[in-house]
Amino acid sequence: MVVTTGLLLPNTNVLDNPKKLLANRIEAKANFTLGHYLRTRGVVKPPGCCYSRPMYRHLATSIPGFVQQLAVCYLRPGYFFYVAGCIKDGKVGEEVDQRLLVRYGIARSRWSRARRKKAGEASLQDLRYQGFWVLLATHGRSPFFEEERNAMRDFRREPLLCFGLAISHKEGHPHVRIACREMEMLRAHFLARALSRRAERLEREFRVLPFEPYAPVRAQLGELIREVNRSRKKAGLEAVEEDCVRARRRICRPFDPEAMQADRRWEAYFARFPRWKAEGASSRGEGDTAEFRGPGQAQQGN
Repeated sequence: MVVTTGLLLPNTNVLDNPKKLLANRIEAKANFTLGHYLRTRGVVKPPGCCYSRPMYRHLATSIPGFVQQLAVCYLRPGYFFYVAGCIKDGKVGEEVDQRLLVRYGIARSRWSRARRKKAGEASLQDLRYQGFWVLLATHGRSPFFEEERNAMRDFRREPLLCFGLAISHKEGHPHVRIACREMEMLRAHFLARALSRRAERLEREFRVLPFEPYAPVRAQLGELIREVNRSRKKAGLEAVEEDCVRARRRICRPFDPEAMQADRRWEAYFARFPRWKAEGASSRGEGDTAEFRGPGQAQQGN
């Protein structure tokens, strides 16, 4: 073996070829650096491999994490095309995930995705929360567009409705707002209590709403508060403070098991309005435009 710059290289005649020597040095350094990085993080080295890729993460542990990963991490880089559905009762989510990952070759490294993008091929991502999954794709060539042409939607033309939210892409950036039907039910709920509840009680109800304050959500809730205050002003009642709605959203780790605590607000929200779960939306299957509202809903689709 020949020792160069602290790295072991094969005992060949590469010293006679400076370009080959430099290429071997770079490759050896890259393998050492990546292998050391993975070993220090507990990644097991499979037999016959110099390193193991980190596991592809696609299972969100909370609704805020699911929405954040979809809107911030996937929509912003250009994953505009999607197919959404629910896992049928009796099917195992991990088996469905594995089938999708293998069929479209989704579990790729960032470098592989960059090479495919340069070659004009599409990149795909899979994201699932409990029984609800979304398969996303960028522009390019892929069997996805042919096999899913009847169920495929475009975020720029048709928003994804889930968990009482409408997620889309407008004016060059992701757009997360409360779905129209959900907003109508919230408006009916608060206007019915505008004249019979104290301002502190109404502020507390606004404060415990589980929706993260994305800009469109803040605008919707702010308008609802002003509408409530107009009714209260006519009756001579104290106004509701607009600062009862959070101005900044909480950044969470979408795939962290500890983030499951963020779902407590959503669980309380769905438990408080069980009637809305039946009347407000139905589960979403492939090709449907209905809304998947949350856990406990009848599951259809793949």
